[in-house]
Amino acid sequence: MSREKFSQKEVDRLAEKLRDDRVEESDAEEIREIIRNHPAERRRLVEHLYLGAALRETIKTWSGRDEQLSGSDSTSPRWLLGLLFVVGLIGLILILRPFLQTIESSPPQEKSAGLTPKQMAQQELIGIAVISHTSEAVWGSDSSVSRTSIRAGAPIGKGIIELYEGIVQIDFYSGAVLTIEGPARLNLKSPKMARVEYGTLRGHIPSPASGFILRNAHFQVEGVGGEFGLMCQEDGSAKLHILAGNSTYQPHNGPEIELKTGEGLEIAANGESSATAARSDLFPAGQAFDQKSRQRFAEWQNFQRKLMARDDILIGYLFAGDSAWERTVRNRALQGPIDSDGAVVGCEWTEGRWPGKGALSFRNSSNRVRLNVPGEYDSLTLATWVRLDAINSTEVSLLHPETRQTSYIHWTLVQTVTNGLHIHFSETYGKEIGMKDDRELRTHYHCHHNLLRPNGTRMGDWVHFALVYDSEERQVRHYQNGVQLGSKPIEVVHPLHIGIADIGNWPYREWAQGTEFEVRNLDGIIDEFVISKKAWTNEEIHELWETGRP
Repeated sequence: MSREKFSQKEVDRLAEKLRDDRVEESDAEEIREIIRNHPAERRRLVEHLYLGAALRETIKTWSGRDEQLSGSDSTSPRWLLGLLFVVGLIGLILILRPFLQTIESSPPQEKSAGLTPKQMAQQELIGIAVISHTSEAVWGSDSSVSRTSIRAGAPIGKGIIELYEGIVQIDFYSGAVLTIEGPARLNLKSPKMARVEYGTLRGHIPSPASGFILRNAHFQVEGVGGEFGLMCQEDGSAKLHILAGNSTYQPHNGPEIELKTGEGLEIAANGESSATAARSDLFPAGQAFDQKSRQRFAEWQNFQRKLMARDDILIGYLFAGDSAWERTVRNRALQGPIDSDGAVVGCEWTEGRWPGKGALSFRNSSNRVRLNVPGEYDSLTLATWVRLDAINSTEVSLLHPETRQTSYIHWTLVQTVTNGLHIHFSETYGKEIGMKDDRELRTHYHCHHNLLRPNGTRMGDWVHFALVYDSEERQVRHYQNGVQLGSKPIEVVHPLHIGIADIGNWPYREWAQGTEFEVRNLDGIIDEFVISKKAWTNEEIHELWETGRP
């Protein structure tokens, strides 16, 4: 479960360890938590890496004053300030050296492979900003920032971000926050500067970020403090509205204009401007995320109420309305088996796909949800929403029944050198109790489709997996995010059994001790798990994903 708060003393302690290269694994986890989920603390942490920049600004100011003094000569304090600048610059380079060494053009999941927790935490500080929120974002193909990076909670570096539609919020390391509504295209230059080619955005510039600059082809806007809205068209025309505080408008060919709360400018394509009154309703606000999230959550709840009333639903773990101290996941299927609630073992309750929705966090090899689904079934549909945070083994369990049964199924993610991460399903039928080797009784249905391929699933993203065992069509179908990835024929149809099983882990591993198969636990979050005794169609799977996507 993520921490609610870090004290300033804790943040300063972590920053000091970063500077002194004394980060331990526990420290690295706290740093990653701050970067991903605590904007204010993240800004304070990163400020320690920008002390050199602050020193440079001070030197610039002092030097300017020195030039105004009469009688100054080569023995004036200016050379001392210059020396301080050089020392500060060298110190900044030394601090950033371990970060700069890890910069590559490969996607984050490739760069993270084999890194220690300390190195991964350092890697996340390389960027200039963090994408803190997204809502129905559709990213453009022209983004130079790695597509594996442009997701909520991910640090991003310099480069172009293109947004076809949706809303995105970017927290710059300087403390400035831009809320952007698509279509938009921006070039991120530094923690204190971005270029807007076109798009509608709202800028929040707190006092630590004073001096943040937005540029376009004809002018630049410098936020001194407060909030402004900016709407840029591709032809160069724009609207600039000051919603709170002060900002400076500087055309490339013209005098600087100071603007205050309530004032605005209509800027023509030729650069000419005229005064207008500021309107807050024209620009995206943080409340838009809350409104869209509440709307999506309500739509999902209405859909699930109808779904849970169907007679084919065996298990409906929705993780909604469960207490934070509850060690049981309620089965919301109205006609599900008796005593089919799940037992929570070790997992922690956390936030799911939407604010206010519950979920379970799986973090180590003891975490699991234990359940019992009695009976045998001709067909089955399995579906779950998962956030994968790491792949720590060659096999990750989604649903893994007890192997000391005569018949059972496996639903896992398998990592191989040849095929990458892919979905796997198997059935074991006719095993005798006590039999040690049941491989000849098992039928495998692999879907050799790399889930981590370019533009596929990314670590930290919510992803929907589904599996359909269709006895009538004699086919096993695999799905990711509502799309069928592949299918395998069923040569011999057997009745399917689940029985006692684990979600996010596997129950019995005595034979696997000391082998690569011993660890199969999920490292991530689950906030929905549905089992149906009916073979769902492609349309039903797509509807389940479409209604539930965050």
